[in-house]
Amino acid sequence: MDQKVRGLLAYLFGWLGGLIVLLAFKDNTRETKKHAAQSLVFFVLYLIVVMIVSSFNFVISLVMAMADNSGVSVIFGLLSLVIGIICFALSIIGIVFKVMGMVKAYQEKEFNVPVITGLTEKLFKNKLA
Repeated sequence: MDQKVRGLLAYLFGWLGGLIVLLAFKDNTRETKKHAAQSLVFFVLYLIVVMIVSSFNFVISLVMAMADNSGVSVIFGLLSLVIGIICFALSIIGIVFKVMGMVKAYQEKEFNVPVITGLTEKLFKNKLA
């Protein structure tokens, strides 16, 4: 399988794709390894953030269901709306990252994301060498 297709698949299938490309193919170039590791780091962090935000929304929904006061329900309803907007924004960020990563990997170009690239290089310094 071509190196650029491997990089594309790493982003296409999120953290699982990154993990498979890193572990299943021993003849990856450094750039393909970097794309796979970056996909793995981004999508694991993304999953953690989405789970935390969704948990807040769940707790807010429980409080709203138990609240007898309509004022409290309105406040928590607005808070739930804000969290829903944050979840939507996170979804857009995930899609944009995935598409940009796939395009850059297929073009065999570097894809540097400020926090993610630095963290990836720290976590996978031995694997990327």
